[in-house]
Amino acid sequence: FREVPRVIRCTGGATGSDIWMQIFADAIGIPMEVPSGPQLGALGAAMAAAVCAGEYADLREAVKHMTSLNRRFEPSAENESVYAARYAGYREIIRKLQ
Repeated sequence: FREVPRVIRCTGGATGSDIWMQIFADAIGIPMEVPSGPQLGALGAAMAAAVCAGEYADLREAVKHMTSLNRRFEPSAENESVYAARYAGYREIIRKLQ
């Protein structure tokens, strides 16, 4: 049993495209969030350091105080069903090729 995340936060090049972010949300069926800020890897290191230094009790608290959201993309049920059908077709092709 694996727990499915309620939301996925994304960083990097693809986050610059609203279209790509919407496609990710639709294909995965999970909301995608893009945090604010240009150097999010460095921010993550700073949050870990703040927890280690005792400024915050844990990473959840550090995230709550040190980050903000830029954009959020909700999955479209209609689009999600299209991706699910295509993925099922892909899986069937792979099964037959094996």
